[in-house]
Amino acid sequence: MLKQLLIGMLFLAPLVLCAQSQGMLYNGKPITIQQCLELAARKQQEGDIREATRYLNQAAAIHWEKKEYTPAIQYFEQSIRLNETIGNDNGIAMISNNLGMLYADLQQYEKSLGYFESTLKTRRANKEKIGIISALINISVVLNNLKRYNESITYLEESLALATEMSDLKQMRSCYGMLAETYDKAGNRAKSLEYFNLYRTFHELEQRKKEEGFVKDAETARLSAQLAEAEKKNKELELFKKERELAEKQQKITELGAELSGMDKAARQLMESATKQELALRVLKRENELKTLNLKKQEEKLNHERFVRNILLGSLVVILLLGILMVINYLQKRKKHQLLVLQNAEITRQRAEIQYQSEQIFSQYKDLQEAKTTINEQNNQLLEYNKNLEQQVEDRTRQLIDANSELLQQNTQLEQYAFVTAHNLRGPVARILGLISIVNHQNAADPVNMMALENVRNETQRLDEVINDMNQILEIQKSTTHELEALNLRDRIEHVLESFTKDLQELQAVLTVEVEADTTVYFIKAYMDSILYNLISNAIKYRNPTRTLQLAIRSEQADRSFICICVSDNGLGLDLSRYGNQLFNLYKRFHLHKDGKGLGLYLTKTQMEAMGGKIEVESQVDEGTTFRLCFRRNIEEENYSSSKLMQS
Repeated sequence: MLKQLLIGMLFLAPLVLCAQSQGMLYNGKPITIQQCLELAARKQQEGDIREATRYLNQAAAIHWEKKEYTPAIQYFEQSIRLNETIGNDNGIAMISNNLGMLYADLQQYEKSLGYFESTLKTRRANKEKIGIISALINISVVLNNLKRYNESITYLEESLALATEMSDLKQMRSCYGMLAETYDKAGNRAKSLEYFNLYRTFHELEQRKKEEGFVKDAETARLSAQLAEAEKKNKELELFKKERELAEKQQKITELGAELSGMDKAARQLMESATKQELALRVLKRENELKTLNLKKQEEKLNHERFVRNILLGSLVVILLLGILMVINYLQKRKKHQLLVLQNAEITRQRAEIQYQSEQIFSQYKDLQEAKTTINEQNNQLLEYNKNLEQQVEDRTRQLIDANSELLQQNTQLEQYAFVTAHNLRGPVARILGLISIVNHQNAADPVNMMALENVRNETQRLDEVINDMNQILEIQKSTTHELEALNLRDRIEHVLESFTKDLQELQAVLTVEVEADTTVYFIKAYMDSILYNLISNAIKYRNPTRTLQLAIRSEQADRSFICICVSDNGLGLDLSRYGNQLFNLYKRFHLHKDGKGLGLYLTKTQMEAMGGKIEVESQVDEGTTFRLCFRRNIEEENYSSSKLMQS
């Protein structure tokens, strides 16, 4: 049923998308395309861009009417480019609107939509409400053809709001009709019927307005006819008065003639008794008196007639005006009453709808507030959880990295301990067992027994040295008896160098110390002295005998976390490509011509790492070696403690 009712409204869409070419004349005849192009070129050369674009638009419109779309588009686009050179936004908007309609004729709705949106943008910028409404309706028609009904409804509702704001009943009726059609296409029958009823109401209202206009025009014509009839009667009355005045004047002339006849008789008598002069004077005096009397009578009569005529005319005009006012008042009251009835019905409907929407909005608002509160609480919980989780992951990752590093170090140490256990401990023990097996228990005075006991004592001393070395290593890794101190590096270097004063003097060594006096690190004093002692003693022990020893200790600043010193010499050096991965291993020696156990560098590296530091080495054979020691600036800031660092 609703679909049948909407059939009568389907004219709205095609009517909106239409353009009319103005009937432009040239030399009294309809202008041709060629004439338009020639005039456009001439005006462009003269600098009159607006006129040039007007002729181009006319040429495009003529092509459009002939359904020659390609040249029509070409001339419209050329006109847009010319308008852009003079900043004529309104002209561009009008042409864009035409192009939107043209592309709609071609059913190229996407392009049509683009041009209509451009038009709408300009109309919005210029705040042209009628233009905005027109552009919104055009866009909705195109969107309906693209089956984008929800977007179409949005534009139509905006158009309806503007039309309502302007109290433009015609535009409101069009918007209601388009909304009814769009909701019907979208499948929302209830909304479609609602807007169709509104459209029908406004349509009937407009029809009544037209009927009232016809009645008003008829009443005005009737009053005009009555006024003309009154004027005609007034003229007839004037003519009648003039005819009557004429008759009265003729009667007076007759009376004067009779009077003059009587006067002739008296004159004859006077002539008999008086002189001619006296007679003439009397006649003149009498005539003047008669004329004066007649004039007074005529004036009084005319004044009376004029007064009566004015009263009649005034009464007639007043009656006509009162009649007109009564008719106008009746029509206005009737119109106001009808409008009030419609407005009351609309207000009642809108009030009910607003009340319903308000209740829904309030309910939705409460739901949204509760959801928002829940979401905020969950977000806060998630943020807090994420922060804690990130911190936990970071802490756990750091712990795993530290644990992994610690495990690797422990594995290395275990390998070293296994080596020591297998080689350094078992060797002396095996030799002691062998010597004990050759002892002559029957003859204590046997010389073999003395030799065996001497060798057992030597092997026992070697075993004791190995055990002492192992205890020293374990002391470094597990001891918690030492405490961190703020050590001045320059003071500790000078203190250790005092132990080698005699050796350096005998060797005539060149000593260079370039460490700032205020360089301070947190370290265990015994470890610091041990590290410096081992490196300086190695530089002296493994010097090149063919040249003077050059020993240099210099400080360098690595970064904000570390302070580094370099201990360099020009000694024998090492082949790091060959021995680099074994340099800091336990009991590893690379220069066998000097006494040693291979323990010093291992202890140095263990002590540095136990304190969170690091040691690096650079060396070239027969050129020298540089050890780079990096100490943490403030080990407490890095969450190190002596008990933690010294546990492996």
